[in-house]
Parts: sequence; C-alpha cells; structure tokens
Amino acid sequence: MVTSPRFRSDDDHPDKTRESLRALLRETAQPVAVVTSLLHAESSSRESTFHGATLSSFTSIALDPHPLIAFSLRVPSRMATSLNAHDNLTSQLRSKKSSHMVINILSASQSHLAHIFSRPDLHPHPFSYAESTEIPFRWTTTKEGLPILSNSLGAISCTLLGHSWPLSDLRRLEQGSAGI
Repeated sequence: MVTSPRFRSDDDHPDKTRESLRALLRETAQPVAVVTSLLHAESSSRESTFHGATLSSFTSIALDPHPLIAFSLRVPSRMATSLNAHDNLTSQLRSKKSSHMVINILSASQSHLAHIFSRPDLHPHPFSYAESTEIPFRWTTTKEGLPILSNSLGAISCTLLGHSWPLSDLRRLEQGSAGI
C-alpha cells in the first residue's frame, strides 16, 4: 500500500512535513511499525472499532513532490479489508486533507505491542489490552479520532493512495503499474 503522510500542525507547511518525516526516519534504521485505523462495522454491529496491525515492511519512498511511504501487510486481513474500504473515499479524503490511518513507529521498549498487533489469532481485539492489567498500553487519538500508540518514536497520519493486492496475483504484475 502506498500512503501519503500528514503531520498535523497549526501551519501544516509541506516543508515542515518533509523535514519532520526526514527527522523521524533518520533516527530509525529498520523501523517496526503498527498501522492503526478504524475497523469498519460488520453487519452484526453498527459501531466501528479501533484496530491495528504490525506491518511486515515499512519504507519511505519520496519526500518530493509529496511525502510518500509504503508498507506491506497480510492480504487478506481485517486491516487490508478495512483500509481498502476507504478506496472509494480517497478523493474526498484528499480534498478534505483528512487521514484514515496512523503509522506508529515503535520504540525498542514496545516489542510487546508488535506481538499483540501481529497475532489476530491470539489477540483479535488488540485495543482491549490497553485497559488490561496483563499487557497494558496507552493510546490517544488524532483530530480525526484515529488511535496513536503512546511512547512511539513517531506517529504518521496517512491517507491511502492505492489499494492492497495479493502478491500471488501475478496478472497484476504483468499489467504493469496501472491501478496500483
């Protein structure tokens, strides 16, 4: 998935965004990251909930003309499905300068979070551990109401620019980059 980071500040200048992203990534050799977002309501429940997934890769692609990052996660997965649900809203999100996911760069002391968010079979509702006495962690929210994991090295609010697709779909590779 390719995303466009958004750093929220009062002035929100592109140069400040680029420098903030550059400074964050300069301090992390090979980041371990968790993407957090809203998991859209299933038919049985009308309420969206917070969800997160440990990323299997994360990298900065470009700073100019726009900051771009890319990451990989398992497809199919609840997170991929949820992020792809925003595909129809991408142009609206960009015009409103609104984000719909946060990439949290974890610190060395947060390895337990990488584990919690990487095992949906063991931890199907990772944010339920935030109040647990077993494995507690704290989080706050962005202006858009998206979760940010506290004590992370950095958190990048992003808008999805392309949807996910399984690597096993070789026909997509043969067609080139159209639609990616």
